[in-house]
Amino acid sequence: MDEKTVTSLFEDMKSDISSFVKSNIEIAKLETFEKASKATATTSIYLLLFGLLYLIITLAFITLGFYLGHVLDSYWEGFGIATLGVVFMAIVLLIVKKPIKSYITNSIVKFLMRNEDEEIIYKTKS
Repeated sequence: MDEKTVTSLFEDMKSDISSFVKSNIEIAKLETFEKASKATATTSIYLLLFGLLYLIITLAFITLGFYLGHVLDSYWEGFGIATLGVVFMAIVLLIVKKPIKSYITNSIVKFLMRNEDEEIIYKTKS
């Protein structure tokens, strides 16, 4: 039987530990790249949806301005009322800014901390 010396055993352990550490670093890199790419894709989709929502709201208020202008026989009054609606929405958003910011931050942290084995469960308020 070929007996290994203590030195050769330590050399084997050193190479095993070295390959283990390199493998773990590579896994961490790949997991980071995967989460970053998923976060980028999700962010892109949400930006596109928010852009479309912005366009829809803008066109709705322009339409409302023309409609109220026609009803009131004065376009400046119609667009003035529509502008007041936009200002009101902005004030409401400023008031609820903190809860919205907290919700978005918590969602991002949950997304980044989630394991891939966990099932995504979408909760609705009822």
